[in-house]
Amino acid sequence: MPETRTKILYDLFFEIFATDELRKFIRLLPQGKLLASKLPGRTAAHDLVAFEAVQILQRFGVVDAELLQRLLRDYPLHEQKIRDAAARLQLELAVTVPARKGGGPRDPSPDRDDEPTTRLLLLAANPEQSPIHLDREARGIRNAIESATHREDFSYETRFAVRVDDLPRILLKTKPDIVHFAGHGVGAGGLEFANSHNEIARVSGAALKRLFEVINDDAAHGVGRPVRLVMLNACLSQVQAEAIVGAVDCVIGMSHEVRSEVATQFAATFYASLAEGRSVRSAFNWAGVDNEMLKLGQNRVPQLLERTPELARELFFTSGNG
Repeated sequence: MPETRTKILYDLFFEIFATDELRKFIRLLPQGKLLASKLPGRTAAHDLVAFEAVQILQRFGVVDAELLQRLLRDYPLHEQKIRDAAARLQLELAVTVPARKGGGPRDPSPDRDDEPTTRLLLLAANPEQSPIHLDREARGIRNAIESATHREDFSYETRFAVRVDDLPRILLKTKPDIVHFAGHGVGAGGLEFANSHNEIARVSGAALKRLFEVINDDAAHGVGRPVRLVMLNACLSQVQAEAIVGAVDCVIGMSHEVRSEVATQFAATFYASLAEGRSVRSAFNWAGVDNEMLKLGQNRVPQLLERTPELARELFFTSGNG
């Protein structure tokens, strides 16, 4: 899709807002009650609500610097994304923006008591541009967490079209507890990313293990946070999972090729269960049961590996366990 004003705003809204947050933001704008009344119904998918919100704002002529300035004030954690969008829209913003008191996303700085206990990072790569529906997978995970009992314990960030040279920088910046990879795997050949020349670059299990070893060694010495769980939601990724599990507590990989709809449903149910206070082992089992109930097949393709026996039963990611 060409980069139009609609696409720039849609990408921004889809990335920084949960569905309910977007509805609330619209209601608080001038004429907000009228604008919000024109949004799709409560059961509408997040991408549809984001798209319609952009259309409505443009129709009412409120896509201007003041709108982006309000976003900066209310959502300071996304300052760089908002400023990038403003630049592409050719809107000039103030150099500094006073922080909003209350509301908006919570500041995840280490000195805050209300920090989400779990940071989930979804990395998506599809260098071959094959139809594996990574956007659906990301949306399914987001919706699963947002509807769960302990949703406030999770923060969630997605990076699409990740290149191989992006990986260390993204992990350094985001400091996740859980890393989810969505994309292609080719068995012993590795996981597929694009490189700086837009060519396919395959990352081996050994390279990924070294990356997580460095992260978790830093965390052991008081720098950053350890990665506790990795899901490689890609075909034939058990090879990489077996390498990585020596560096992190638990890893999920795929023993065979996996269909896109199976991977998407499995991930959504797994993270919904984690956010309901289940252990990694329990969440894995619930995702498997859901797969069987829906008769999707490939029930034995996902494989859960543990650094030490029974660790997955003891590993939780919420402040209250269900």
